[in-house]
Amino acid sequence: MVSNQNSKTIDNIEDNTFIESSEEKDTYLEYMIEKVLQKLDFKQKESCKVFSINEVADMLKVSKRTIEGHLYDKRDLPYLKIGRKVRITKSDLESFLGLVS
Repeated sequence: MVSNQNSKTIDNIEDNTFIESSEEKDTYLEYMIEKVLQKLDFKQKESCKVFSINEVADMLKVSKRTIEGHLYDKRDLPYLKIGRKVRITKSDLESFLGLVS
């Protein structure tokens, strides 16, 4: 759904001097839609990254046991179980490290 403010902005595109025809307006809108979709796709790919315990330990330069302690003992680092494998999402790791507010 397009908000009233966004709708007004789109309608005002034809008022800009660089867009002279309806065809150019359509081309510009298609270009902008493609850019937005690319950014959304990139963000989705970034947020879906997962790491193993060993990868997280290597990144943080700590032992595997330190990470396991946060996973199983302190339980302050969320994780996913995929079969027998433990995976930590990038967003959970960032939250744990205080990088995301």
